[in-house]
Amino acid sequence: MQWKLLITCYTLFKGLHEVYHASSFFYVLLVTQL
Repeated sequence: MQWKLLITCYTLFKGLHEVYHASSFFYVLLVTQL
């Protein structure tokens, strides 16, 4: 069941990547508003 762990790790990594992009986008939005 090694592939299941791999998929879980990949999904978590992808999720973190999405969150990072969203937060950086909001940060730029916040900075430009100031």
